Amino acid sequence: MNQDSDLMEWPKFLLDHKKLQWIYDRDKAALLSVVILYYSYFYASLLELPSIFSSSGSIVSAIGLLLTLKHNFLSSVKNPEEAVAKHNQYGRTNSIFMMKMPSVVNPTIIALKDEYVGILLVLLGGITNGYGGFLPLLGSGT
Repeated sequence: MNQDSDLMEWPKFLLDHKKLQWIYDRDKAALLSVVILYYSYFYASLLELPSIFSSSGSIVSAIGLLLTLKHNFLSSVKNPEEAVAKHNQYGRTNSIFMMKMPSVVNPTIIALKDEYVGILLVLLGGITNGYGGFLPLLGSGT
């Protein structure tokens, strides 16, 4: 398909579904990750299957990845005009007063915090997935 001649249709993504919007809240994502780790550790101890806890790290990583992608990929999915404008901004002139404008700085700070927590959840999930099986379980005696 020639990209220059035809206007492509904007894609629809499952990650933008209304029922999934709650997971993109930083506090809810972190709480869900802690709950998943807690209950998977509990059931791993109860059933004496360390792989249950270890496998929960993959879910936490997925939650962290979604949170990390929220401000770049997912915002582009929701607003095609913004995505096109962001993609085509090659060089911008910075204003001296830009860093004093809350309407410019605050969304950037929120995005940075979300991406930071997302990266931490990806790392926590990866470590749990890789080494969670070595953690001694409750009541296992080892």
